[in-house]
Amino acid sequence: MTSRVVIGSVPLRGVTVPASMLPGILTASPAPGGRTLALEALQREARTVTSDAAGDATVEFGPADQGHLWLLESMLIRVVDAAPGSAASVYIGSVSPAAIVAGTTHGDLDTADGDPPIYVPGGSSIFVVWSGAGVGNVCLASAQYRIMRLVG
Repeated sequence: MTSRVVIGSVPLRGVTVPASMLPGILTASPAPGGRTLALEALQREARTVTSDAAGDATVEFGPADQGHLWLLESMLIRVVDAAPGSAASVYIGSVSPAAIVAGTTHGDLDTADGDPPIYVPGGSSIFVVWSGAGVGNVCLASAQYRIMRLVG
């Protein structure tokens, strides 16, 4: 499920932008290399997967397009009929210990929200990995992020 949402105003590093300016270009603080960021959309996506015989599952969001970046604002984790001891971890770029940005030892109906948001560079994906979720359970991850375009 994917939807693009435009809301009344979008806070961006302390600046409130009227909806009338969306989804057009708005200038934010300078990005690396003297470039600026343009807000393209507020994105909400959900992914589901069924856990395997070991109780493990993985979903991927992305990758973010080159020349863009995402600002991950929130991630909801859910497992239908989660087994005791289930856990989930959120990674940016790859599934490795150095890439973990959030996690839950509950694995079921937990939310991570970033203030400031979690940075996802162009070309990178967001991975959600469950372990111990039980056999054949439906695992759901729902992400909300801002799609930003590098300008200049």
